[in-house]
Amino acid sequence: MFWERFYDLCIKKNTKPNPVVKAIGLSSPVATKWKKDGALPNGETLIKLADYLGCSVDYLLGRADQPTAIFADASLPEGIKKYLQLSPTGQKAADNMLDSLLLMENPQQPPALTEAEKEKIALAALKKQQEAKKQGVRLVAYGGDNRIMPPPTPEQIAAAEKLYEQLRSQNKNTDK
Repeated sequence: MFWERFYDLCIKKNTKPNPVVKAIGLSSPVATKWKKDGALPNGETLIKLADYLGCSVDYLLGRADQPTAIFADASLPEGIKKYLQLSPTGQKAADNMLDSLLLMENPQQPPALTEAEKEKIALAALKKQQEAKKQGVRLVAYGGDNRIMPPPTPEQIAAAEKLYEQLRSQNKNTDK
């Protein structure tokens, strides 16, 4: 019963048993043993096969008539049925594509950072600050992107003060 169901599911996925066995991390002779000796895979392998083939372990073992209860549900949208037929690797790739599409449609919500990513960013920022301090420069933020800038020269300070005074006097003149 197991071999027939396994083989039929492979054919439905346009593949053969040996590539499926290799995809879940086993060697090809295992499939031959299942076919010729009627041997059954262990529980862990059955789970991997069921996940890869998009069916239940019960179906592979002949304890259920439908590959999964989900596939029997005609009310599911076609896209979800296709997603459920993907291998675990295909499902991960589809998840990544969907995340990218959602981010493009809603850019205000950046993807959540993992704790490791947050720590890496914080350490990089701290290192940048320490480098800047050693060089006698200060960090100035531009839209979230830190760039190292030298302190302003006396000429730049004088020019900024002059511009400030000009703007201030213009505002006083318009207030009258």
